[in-house]
Amino acid sequence: MTHASRDQPQDPVADDMADDVLALAAKYYAEQQASFSEAELIAAGSEVSIPPELIKKAIAEIAHQKQQASLAAQVRKEKRRLLLGFAAGMLAITGGLLMLSYNTLVSATARVDAAWAQVDNQMQRRADLLPTLMLIAQASNHSKPNLLKVLQAASQTSKAALTTEQKNAASQQVDAAMAIFSTTFIPSHRSEPKQGDLVTIHYEMVGTANRLAVERMRFNQAVDSYNRTISLFPNSLLSNAMGLQKRAFATPQLPPPQSR
Repeated sequence: MTHASRDQPQDPVADDMADDVLALAAKYYAEQQASFSEAELIAAGSEVSIPPELIKKAIAEIAHQKQQASLAAQVRKEKRRLLLGFAAGMLAITGGLLMLSYNTLVSATARVDAAWAQVDNQMQRRADLLPTLMLIAQASNHSKPNLLKVLQAASQTSKAALTTEQKNAASQQVDAAMAIFSTTFIPSHRSEPKQGDLVTIHYEMVGTANRLAVERMRFNQAVDSYNRTISLFPNSLLSNAMGLQKRAFATPQLPPPQSR
């Protein structure tokens, strides 16, 4: 059987593999020759007068040390695995908190913007009454020139307002003009033929003032909630990164004219 296997042709080994094969085989041989059995170690120890029991004790101690080293390596590996798992868990939790904070901040911002849109809408509706007030003042034979100038100035300021601050200032000017109209013009012109129109526009002024007051209150509530939201941890960390800043409250309007 052995002779037959020797006669069988062997697969050729490429020339560029021969050196590597011989080097690896030499390494295996050296490792095999470097290992000794317990009997061989005892025999070698006897040549230098080392008792066999000491050889056995040394073998046991070294084996124990290697076992302890292997266990320590396993413990270190397990700790690294646990630390990596903990770090991954913390990253997941942090990511979840950041996402929750982001959604909270976006929602708070959207509520403020929506509330301001309602305020802006009511301010525009109130300013739209100014042309009618000017027509009424112009048609009156007893209208004071200063009143018409005040109404015209408020109307022009309202039309030119673009920013939130400008619109707030324009709204205050509109409130002041309407307050002058209500306290100086209406009481002195109730006996005129177009009294019905005057009463109607006065009710519209009162209605827009009340609706604007309600929307301003809702806006200020939304701003208060928003300002507290961006200041709380961990929202404050993300709000700084998003460039969010505290919002100003709506400027209180003048007391609305009372219906008579």
